[in-house]
Amino acid sequence: MLRPIIALLAVLLLSACSTTPSPGLAGSEWRPVEIAGQTPASSQAMFVAFGGDGALHGNGGCNAFTGGYESDGNRLAVTPLAATRMACPEPAMSDENAFLAALQGSTAFLREHADLTLLDGEGSVLLRLVQTDWD
Repeated sequence: MLRPIIALLAVLLLSACSTTPSPGLAGSEWRPVEIAGQTPASSQAMFVAFGGDGALHGNGGCNAFTGGYESDGNRLAVTPLAATRMACPEPAMSDENAFLAALQGSTAFLREHADLTLLDGEGSVLLRLVQTDWD
């Protein structure tokens, strides 16, 4: 009688301790709310969209950009990004440069509902983003 109860408790404990993997990035669009610990001044025009085909595109606040990405589990690799590179007034230019550098430096991500955090190889936060099409 005691063994089935112990077995049931063990199963419940293990299921409570398991983690759910982050949903993927494909088909999602995000707006940065924090770049390297700072709130960007020009974030309303900024976004990044991850396509289902491994392509990404977006706007850094001044310039459009495009590139590619690969994700496996919570790992992320972003290819070098191509951007239009128009000059913009400050602080928009600095925000855009920091945004693009953070995207390209990302090696992992954590996604929870409408929040996305991009991390570097040491686990430091590079970007915090919110989903643009979240209801």
